[in-house]
Amino acid sequence: MSKTRVFIYGSCVSRDTFEHFDPEQFELVQYVARQSVLSAYTKPVELMAPPTLESRFQQRMVTGDFSSSLRSLLSTHGSATDLVLVDLTDERLGAYLLPDGSMVTRSVELIESGAEQYLPQGTQHIAFGTQQHFEYWSTAMNYIGERVQHHMPQATTVLLDIAWAEWSESGTQTPDSFGLKASEANAIFRPYVQVATQALGAHVVSMDPAEVMSGPHHPWGDAPFHYAEKVYLETVRRLTGTEGRVVWGPGSEAAALPTGAGYSGSNRAVRGADNPPASDLTPEDKIRGNQLAAVCGWLRKELPGHWTKHAVWKDTVSAHDFVAQGITFAFDIHAKDNTFVVDIVVRDKQYLPYLEALLRAGDIAFKDIGDKSDRVHFTRVGMVNEIVDEATIKKLVTAIKKARRAIDQEGRAPMDVTSPALYGKTDARRAFA
Repeated sequence: MSKTRVFIYGSCVSRDTFEHFDPEQFELVQYVARQSVLSAYTKPVELMAPPTLESRFQQRMVTGDFSSSLRSLLSTHGSATDLVLVDLTDERLGAYLLPDGSMVTRSVELIESGAEQYLPQGTQHIAFGTQQHFEYWSTAMNYIGERVQHHMPQATTVLLDIAWAEWSESGTQTPDSFGLKASEANAIFRPYVQVATQALGAHVVSMDPAEVMSGPHHPWGDAPFHYAEKVYLETVRRLTGTEGRVVWGPGSEAAALPTGAGYSGSNRAVRGADNPPASDLTPEDKIRGNQLAAVCGWLRKELPGHWTKHAVWKDTVSAHDFVAQGITFAFDIHAKDNTFVVDIVVRDKQYLPYLEALLRAGDIAFKDIGDKSDRVHFTRVGMVNEIVDEATIKKLVTAIKKARRAIDQEGRAPMDVTSPALYGKTDARRAFA
């Protein structure tokens, strides 16, 4: 059965919802973030260059914002999209109107890079929620809606209207976002949601403030739009009619829980054949769970922006998913016999030869696993007396960074995923035809 192909235009609200889709049924074809409808509607920015950022993802998004890339991407992926997933969260900081009529999104990346200081003289900030912004934005949204319906007439468009959470799972009020409280944001967004719904011809998945809570241990940090996992699971249920998959539950509380996989972020037991309740765990299982919880906590600090999707799973493995060249990979870390063994996994098994070719090109040593067709071993790191110390983490971080560079093909021309030369056998090529 073919997968539902998803095009995301929005923020972490849509992207994190997608993470909870069944990967056997859905695949991501494009993700456009940090690009206001105003920026997407107007001409590309020519009066200044986009800032240089360390994160490849952030760089790609901000560069796309400066080039107003959404329109061309809608055309490129029009025939290959079944579901368009939209949210409006990236509109919250407004946009800048440059003297030549082009516009750039006031994104967090633009702010933190310091690029705001170098905007051309005469640039005007069009603040979110003002009458001027709403009028400009409505015109732009109607145009983008026409483009979506023109290029993707066969696709279903869904607008995620998930209220900003006023309260956290921890029982505390959520923090402001750049001075904007959740209650204020929810009121301001209402007319924008109405315009977007009509312009896109969208189905709307809504959750009001009484239904949502933020997740204080969300991978991206505490914010009104970084929800508790149960919010994403309910969103998936309302959107697809099926149950979503638990992604972070155990890992989002990894630093606080004594056993990695037995609990979700709300301390609700997650039980199944592979995840026994905590009472059924052996002392050895609990030690491994603690070790992996410590690893997740350390890696979140040491690899910000990279080690963001992770979980302690089956009490022996922590996993970090990431996407490169449209393919989902993961690092699995197994704790066993005072040693961490790290695997690189390719979620779609047919791409294993491609993964191996990437590693060879990046001069990464690895070992094939005879009975597994979706992964390779690539490093082993020993512990001292079963303690996760700074030296252990440094070795893991160094190995993972090197592997990420190889898979992201940093400094090298991208390999053609479909090249027969990567696979050796004609039969292996058929899956890519």
